[in-house]
Amino acid sequence: MPSFMRSAAAGGAGAGTRAGLHGQTLVSTGHADLDRVLGGGLPLGALLVILEDTASPHAATLLRCFAAEGVACGHQVLWAAGGQVPPGGLADVLPAFARVRGADKEAEAPKQATAPEEAQLRIAWQYRPRRWCHEFDLTRPMADETLRGAHADSAYFAGAAAVQELGTAVLRAAFRIKGVLRASRCAGMLSFPAGLYPPDVAVRLAHLADGVLDVQALRDDSGLTRLATDPASCCGLLHMRKLPGLGAFARPTPEAPLLLLRHRRTRLAIEEVQIDPDAEAAEAAASGARPAAAGLCGGGPPGAASALDF
Repeated sequence: MPSFMRSAAAGGAGAGTRAGLHGQTLVSTGHADLDRVLGGGLPLGALLVILEDTASPHAATLLRCFAAEGVACGHQVLWAAGGQVPPGGLADVLPAFARVRGADKEAEAPKQATAPEEAQLRIAWQYRPRRWCHEFDLTRPMADETLRGAHADSAYFAGAAAVQELGTAVLRAAFRIKGVLRASRCAGMLSFPAGLYPPDVAVRLAHLADGVLDVQALRDDSGLTRLATDPASCCGLLHMRKLPGLGAFARPTPEAPLLLLRHRRTRLAIEEVQIDPDAEAAEAAASGARPAAAGLCGGGPPGAASALDF
């Protein structure tokens, strides 16, 4: 049995972990949508690599949520990044906990029952399952008192210009990180600027990692932005290249390889790509071409007023 599964079986599941498929022990990534895409969470011992372009800040957002989730669960967290140390340290990097809405506070407040029968009837609708991951507000930094008793540390190294000169040393570093993750009960996420390196380095790193995400910026004039529902909130694309399948005989296949990143006030949402049929029909009418939905339905009879008119 691999070391990450053997240690999980010996020590039991700790705080912030839950059982997954194939005997895995999962930890949350700090993002509920990303946990759903990964099949429940990130397995212990897995290395998830995020291939980012130079125009997208979303990879850093996912890393911030992952580290903040570790702090919230009392795990040992190490944040290693390039550049200068921020003035506030990790408090300026990690997001704060999301504020609870007034309606939720009222719903969670205990209510006194006037009779035992009334209390018995309230058991069903008062039950609430425990949330798998915490919710964070990306617009506010984490409070200092939250980090005061946390097992979190940070390390900063040279910028991207110096890292580019390392070449294949990045692969050696990733291989060592993967060895540390397999030998201990922890998981890791690595953000890699694929645009600053030769293409072969990114391909070799993708083979080395257990899971690979490709995050790209989305232009405002792209076809997907024009045809997507609520185009004003579209901010990026996430392509699931490889799911972490530690302990599985066959690596799982992503259900929706192409996902859409959206700005949702204080958080970043990950959703499946959905095309607005009205926007698609309007663009097809302007260009004189048939919409894709018309082709799927057979195109309608000749001379029909609408392509979907039968």
